[in-house]
Amino acid sequence: MTDFDSDRRKLLKAGGASLAMGLAGCIGPFADTQGVPGTAGDSEDGGDGGEDGGDGGGMSPQEKVDQYLAEANGYEGEVMDMTGQDSVTIENGSNEPDYAFGPAAIQVDPGTEITWEWVSDGHSVRATEGAEFDSGIENSGFTWSKTFEEPGVILYECQPHAAIGQLGAIIVGDGGGGGGGGSNAKAKVDEYLADANGYDGSIADKTGQDAITIENGSNEPDYAFGPAAVRVDAGTEITWEWVSDGHSVRATEGAEFDSGIENSGFTWSKTFEEPGVILYECQPHAAIGQLGAIIVEGEGSSGDGGDGGDGGGEAASQVDEYLADANGYDGSIEDMKGMDAVTIENGANEPDYAFGPAAVRISPGTEVTWEWVSDGHSVTANEGGDFDSGIKNSGFTWSKTFEEPGVILYECLPHAAIGQLGAIIVEE
Repeated sequence: MTDFDSDRRKLLKAGGASLAMGLAGCIGPFADTQGVPGTAGDSEDGGDGGEDGGDGGGMSPQEKVDQYLAEANGYEGEVMDMTGQDSVTIENGSNEPDYAFGPAAIQVDPGTEITWEWVSDGHSVRATEGAEFDSGIENSGFTWSKTFEEPGVILYECQPHAAIGQLGAIIVGDGGGGGGGGSNAKAKVDEYLADANGYDGSIADKTGQDAITIENGSNEPDYAFGPAAVRVDAGTEITWEWVSDGHSVRATEGAEFDSGIENSGFTWSKTFEEPGVILYECQPHAAIGQLGAIIVEGEGSSGDGGDGGDGGGEAASQVDEYLADANGYDGSIEDMKGMDAVTIENGANEPDYAFGPAAVRISPGTEVTWEWVSDGHSVTANEGGDFDSGIKNSGFTWSKTFEEPGVILYECLPHAAIGQLGAIIVEE
């Protein structure tokens, strides 16, 4: 019925002390007309979480939500992350008699359709800040939907039960607060690199490395940066290495730099100290698709590091150590977070058998399917899991879903000794 148990959720920790708020009772309804079951939000709803969503006088989106929901039923300081989903459902009137929205607070991408589903009688969905909407008071079984197109923070209530704590909040995108990591950064990269040469939607995870190299001018004549998109820690030195003539590295958004146009054999380096998303191009070849992107993560980033030792540099270091001599591993961890299902080839690159890709980063709940492309291979857990596909031949497929954050190291049992090793980072 709802997306409460979505395996792709993550808990966004409170960014500061919650501010106590006294509820002053019901406020008279807006002049809006009542909603129609199942209809999306109307264009006259103004901000939809955009400029009206504001920054709360300097507060982060999380702090703004914490303040508003300080005494809300069902809110424990956790914002359920539902980014990456086209549509989500929120229960209206759960937990009788302490009526609540379930979940009370969510984060979604711009363009996500949100449907409220009435599970008891006499409730409404009415904006108090960040947008203008009012479903009207309806009863059990009624549904009402709205889509928010712009980043922002939307605060809302059940008008009849606001005084007893039935309040809700929605963070759309990054809440209007910018930042370096998370699904909003991925969406920004996807949009910029939509027609870029060499970009297939994967962001090479280079976190945990002090220095990395990106080829400039690979794949002639469809010139590309290789890899086109990377994720690094703040303070990582990035060196571009020219592999053909007549290229540059020039920022278009998120920073200011320009290497100038140089030729094969030239190298140029830059270190990014602050979290953010940097979009750049080869100035002579931007029009034909030579574009690149960097997601810089670090302290203060809303990035994808997960909890404790399961994400970021520590996980990447563990993978680097395990795959030091693995076939097909060049230090890049393919970022496949936000995907419901991914495929890994088993037995690629004969006779130096490899998993392709050797290392991936996924969200909890992602189904991983191994596809045998040559004979006599297995997928056998070495650390962080307990599974074994058995030894199978070309054309066989085998799938597993990883529900919990962690680092899974695995091998092809017959070919581990010659370097057929793989790794999966599962993180919120």
